[in-house]
Amino acid sequence: MEITENPSTHYGPSEVIYIHSEAQVSVRRIYTHSSVVRSPRNGEMKIKVASGQGLAEFAILLPVLILFIMIIFDLGRMAYYYSAIHNAAREGARYAAIHHESATSSDIAAAARRLVAGLDGNLMSITSSYPTEDTVRVTITYQFGTATPIISRLRGSANNTLTLTSQATMQLEK
Repeated sequence: MEITENPSTHYGPSEVIYIHSEAQVSVRRIYTHSSVVRSPRNGEMKIKVASGQGLAEFAILLPVLILFIMIIFDLGRMAYYYSAIHNAAREGARYAAIHHESATSSDIAAAARRLVAGLDGNLMSITSSYPTEDTVRVTITYQFGTATPIISRLRGSANNTLTLTSQATMQLEK
């Protein structure tokens, strides 16, 4: 099958005539963004029409894709911050377990804050207690600010913060 562009004005400049064995078979209208493709298997010529459907689907899915990326970004940040406050709580409890005779709550908080250099200290509260005479417990709470407002809305919160809490309990060294 051979495809030729029609030079006459009878069919219009954007139409193609399909010719097979010197006989005109059919005439089809070709859109502005179309291309003629030869099949690799049997050598047939086919017309591909680009209608913009892919662009429309991409425009519909792009906000959802960006939202998923932002949620993954927030979850990664949240995991990092939780890991940081968990390690800081363990460090504070370890300091209190070793220096339990002379350590004050501000000393324990300072030992814990040394480990969380990347976090905002104003959003963190550190408390220490001795639940029994042989153990010490350090609790750290941190107000994590999300970049994606939908996370806090799913939880029913009006502001974009989540409270991360971690605690560590250790035996006192004697």
